[in-house]
Amino acid sequence: MVAITDPMVDENKDRNLLEGYVPTAGIVPYVIRAHNTLLQVQETPTDAAQNMRVYMEKAAALDERHDECYRLFHATITGLSVVEDEAEAKLLIPICDTLLPDGLLGPQNAYLAKAGRVELATSRMTPEMEVILKESVVRDKTLYQLFTDWADAGRALAELERERVRFNEKKRTLEP
Repeated sequence: MVAITDPMVDENKDRNLLEGYVPTAGIVPYVIRAHNTLLQVQETPTDAAQNMRVYMEKAAALDERHDECYRLFHATITGLSVVEDEAEAKLLIPICDTLLPDGLLGPQNAYLAKAGRVELATSRMTPEMEVILKESVVRDKTLYQLFTDWADAGRALAELERERVRFNEKKRTLEP
């Protein structure tokens, strides 16, 4: 956009032509104001690179947290189903399969897919599953707490990804 308005406000380029022609002379102050506004909101390449770097650092940290929580939840359920009695194993394995249908491949999904899996798992959580997960305690944490840690990390990752999409959409509307 600035590339279009720049010659219109430059006295050495088209501005004198616009001011000298009666039908366009009245719009010059508006073009100058619009041009100055564009200059204020236009992101420089340095700003864009910095914003992307900040986003990538946040996303990497959240992704690592999400994957860590996912693997911990999966491994803990799997481990308990092996070392606990057979009755508990019969309860835990179907819960794991229902909430984490991707098994150990879950952390390989894209950010929004991970968030979608969190929402899917949350919607699949039955009151009975919740009770079982809340009753299973490992090192002062319940399986339900491990689940909510994972879900919170996935939601935070989704929100960050949505922010990135909104930022890119906003940026795209400002570009020529």
